Amino acid sequence: MTLRRSDILFALSLAAAITLAWLLRQALLLIYASVILAIVLTPAVDKLRAWRLGRWQPGRGAGVLALILLVTIAAAALAVLAVPPLVREARTMAAEWPRRAQELAATLHRLPGGTGVRVADLQNSVANLFSTASTAVQGLGSSLAALLTLALLTAYFIADGRRPFLWALRIVRPHVAPRLLATLDRAEQRISRWIFGQLLLMFILASVDLVVYGLLGIHYTLALSVFAGLMNVVPVIGPLIGLVPAVLVAGTQSGAKLMAVLLFYGVYQQIDNSYITPRVMRATVQITPVAVIVALIIGAELGGILGALVAIPTAVLVEVLIEEYVVARPPGQAAPA
Repeated sequence: MTLRRSDILFALSLAAAITLAWLLRQALLLIYASVILAIVLTPAVDKLRAWRLGRWQPGRGAGVLALILLVTIAAAALAVLAVPPLVREARTMAAEWPRRAQELAATLHRLPGGTGVRVADLQNSVANLFSTASTAVQGLGSSLAALLTLALLTAYFIADGRRPFLWALRIVRPHVAPRLLATLDRAEQRISRWIFGQLLLMFILASVDLVVYGLLGIHYTLALSVFAGLMNVVPVIGPLIGLVPAVLVAGTQSGAKLMAVLLFYGVYQQIDNSYITPRVMRATVQITPVAVIVALIIGAELGGILGALVAIPTAVLVEVLIEEYVVARPPGQAAPA
């Protein structure tokens, strides 16, 4: 087979493009995350633009400013009301863990099959968990400039992102552009609905945990509830991961509280699987749990916290593109809504 000059030039150009993308991967990830956030927040801006003050109706720029103001107020309220108790409980939990590990081991030794539990193993496991969480928080705090850039880029893409997107579509062949545009619009709607549905499910779980753990008298109720809500984004194993710290803390208090937390988890999972999740996610399309877990692992490995944040929307986008261009459908059958 004879290589043509155009083939060689194409291969060199592709290699150069891949190398350049790898060198600029952090900047490209920041831009990509801004686009994803813009997709998620654009419906909120559109709702704010629907408000009227007499004859005046805000434009897209005014809607973006109103959203920034609301987000700033919410973040300030969260920083004042929720963050100090969370930090205080986390520090107290870390300081008291060596003593509570012994209490937990004593509780487990009284249960069937718990005689093999060693205090040193419990202390090492939780120490590693605290170290990982502390590293993640420090990394988030050191990326303040990147977060500010992310916010500014997101505001730009919401205010004027449609125009450069349509300009980029002009380089696509005319008979391909309409189908691609319709596919990306469908992915945009699916990403927004899925993310808002997941946020609602996370909020419901955290709120229920806060009430139940408070009634049971479990220590560090706020920190445990927030952690469980955040872990709920991971399908199948997420709720179980969120349960582990609550079980450990309850086990240091009494065997009765340990059994009460386990019973609550079992009852809540039954209600969630049969009632809450089907109704909250009725308006959206689920993506496969395997796709979510693989996306989170790859995203966290490639881009850290920011990569994990955009991993699931990327999985949704890839799934929509595969459904449209790879999965075979009978002639005349439309793509899934």
